[in-house]
Amino acid sequence: MSKRKAYLDHRGIQRVDLPDSVSEWERCHLEDLNIFYAEDFANDPLEILKQINTLTDFDEDQLSYIHSVKELLKFDASVLKLKFQRSVVESTISLLYEKLTKDPNMIITMKEAFVLQKVKRFIAAYDRLLSDIQDHHRQLKSYEGVYSKFICGFADLCCLETVNISTTEQTTWTNLRGMTVRSDADLHLFKLGLRQERTDTCVSIVKVKNIKTTKRNQERQQQRRKRMRNSTLDSSESSTDTSDSSTDSEGYKIRRPVYSTEDKYAPPLILDITNERAIGQHGGELLLNLNKFYGDSETDTLKLLGMIVIETSVIFTLLEMSKKHLEKLRNNEELDNQDEATIYYSPPYDILCEESRNILIENFMRLNNVNV
Repeated sequence: MSKRKAYLDHRGIQRVDLPDSVSEWERCHLEDLNIFYAEDFANDPLEILKQINTLTDFDEDQLSYIHSVKELLKFDASVLKLKFQRSVVESTISLLYEKLTKDPNMIITMKEAFVLQKVKRFIAAYDRLLSDIQDHHRQLKSYEGVYSKFICGFADLCCLETVNISTTEQTTWTNLRGMTVRSDADLHLFKLGLRQERTDTCVSIVKVKNIKTTKRNQERQQQRRKRMRNSTLDSSESSTDTSDSSTDSEGYKIRRPVYSTEDKYAPPLILDITNERAIGQHGGELLLNLNKFYGDSETDTLKLLGMIVIETSVIFTLLEMSKKHLEKLRNNEELDNQDEATIYYSPPYDILCEESRNILIENFMRLNNVNV
């Protein structure tokens, strides 16, 4: 049974009115447009990026650059450390700066100078993040915007340009279900590459979102964890089951639940780390920008990359929608079960954690190799 049919068959479901700003959207608004989040995470960002057919491999210069950056940025931290262990983080930042100091008599190549400049700018962004967090923490101010600047610094390290979206630059859809709907994106990313040649191709839309874990979210997570534990099969039954098993943070053995057609509303697992409003808004951003940037493409299947940023963690996303589906939305035609778009998403990766950061460096750099 398709998700859309299950959605329509559910008693009491009615067409919902779309708010005029996607910042007010929730998951139900996307589902009313036949747009659904995948039930589970992709393996990693590369699995998301590989769905773009025009993605090309790294060249030798890119591989060399990535290797050099990783070697110069060997550190681990966390947002909690930035808030409560300032002296430890300051010491780490000083050591990072020291690694960039070269013998004044040493001759370095242009490529080496380029790497040193990029890394130094990122460390400066890291240093500013520490100061901003400490300042906001002392004054009990909101952290909104603090992490956005840091994401811009990381994007610059990966040879991407970030453009802050003003009110006048917001994407709008003038007749979506009879409404004029506007976006509320924070940033757009544009590829620069190692040669710093800006293109006008928007390869990613970033929605920087500070997610607070609400009581409702905590209860949902506890219920889902309980359901996952209860779904563990006896050894006699597991011989025919191919689902993956693991242990949760409390040491319980869990098995990825297999949802039956009776469970029409299996929520996407991304809700464990976000909320209905965050994924509703992000899905709306993707839809409006898919229409703006690729709505006139001739291809049968349209795809648009995006990101959700939670503090210093990044989730890669991708909206996949048929051209026919988009045309029906443009013409306000009735949708059927064949019109079903999907938003795929990676697990979150933290820029402050070295292992995660290395994965992010590679995949942010890959955005320079997406040709659209």
